[in-house]
Amino acid sequence: MPVPVRVMFIVTGLSRGGAEVMLSTLLRSIDRQIVSPCVVSLKDRGAIGAEIESLRIPLFALEIGTRRGVLAGLRTLLRLIDTYNPDVLQGWLPHGNLVATVTGILRHIKVVWGVRNATLPAGTERAMTLWWVRALSLLCRFAVRIVYNSEAGRRFHESIGYTPKKSQVIFNGFDLQRFAPSSEQRARFRSTHEIPPDAPVVGLIGRYHPLKDHATFLGAAKIIKQRYPETVFLLVGRGCTPENTLLQTVIDSCELEGRVRLLGELSELQAVFPALNILVSSSISEGFPTAVGEAMGCGVPCVVTDVGDSGFLVDRTGLVVPAKNPGALATACMRLLAMDPQSRVKLGEAARQRIAQQFTVERAARQYEGMYREITTL
Repeated sequence: MPVPVRVMFIVTGLSRGGAEVMLSTLLRSIDRQIVSPCVVSLKDRGAIGAEIESLRIPLFALEIGTRRGVLAGLRTLLRLIDTYNPDVLQGWLPHGNLVATVTGILRHIKVVWGVRNATLPAGTERAMTLWWVRALSLLCRFAVRIVYNSEAGRRFHESIGYTPKKSQVIFNGFDLQRFAPSSEQRARFRSTHEIPPDAPVVGLIGRYHPLKDHATFLGAAKIIKQRYPETVFLLVGRGCTPENTLLQTVIDSCELEGRVRLLGELSELQAVFPALNILVSSSISEGFPTAVGEAMGCGVPCVVTDVGDSGFLVDRTGLVVPAKNPGALATACMRLLAMDPQSRVKLGEAARQRIAQQFTVERAARQYEGMYREITTL
């Protein structure tokens, strides 16, 4: 039997976001007889660290910017590389790609970049992050492969100088055993949060961030409430809490008092999605949205903005609207709410079937395994 390929994943951090969740999901499905992984977080263990450690995968947090400076963190990383002797350094997110490249050059190890975003509109990320995304185009020659999770991400990065011949697209994969329809979960979640069994529930799952455009979602909610006043709107994600005064101000201005539930960051999203009638992604930029794929796995129809690969993901199982357009978003949601329950269930079943046919985590894991085997034989 061939010796497993030793892969060190170098990720910017492990807070609960789509890129970090997808790393944990991928590691759960990797065949350890083919790939032997370890993970290095440039920051801390975050919310995802415990999940990775529960898989018996070595995890190291460099804590750069808190306990360590950059140079001290790099020295620690080089010692870890010398100890684990990886065949491949797999970057994950811009800073992970940068650090993987620098250490790969110093230790003569093959480097793969993991690009998880599409466009990054001005004002949505820190200026330094935007600068690094573009500056990394100058270092492409040191990567043996650049893996994108979306075609939109590939097109954007190639347009700013990333080498096309090194591109490979591996779409996000979703765990259909974990994310599945469940009338029991639906009833339990609604009971816990005092949501009537028959109330329409429209949710947005994502951190409070300019890219997610919560203002457009809430503007649509104001319109939906006028026709469907019993609708409950769920906001789940880091920063979506009553303590967020900026968010609360928008809720108040949209006259949604008592209709919006701010649940903050939840770890067991498989218990949330079945409670929804509709999952909304109002983002102004996405690569391959994790929450949308997970909701589809749970049989929930989705309304998404026409950004990144969102429309491609939902295909005919959901509705696609322009970004930054509360009216169009509201109209699409009301179109789904107006469907009879049986038709909406069938649409959700079609969404789950699309994930099963095209976007399972097992399929993504096999693609990563094949890529690592291929590049280590070059």
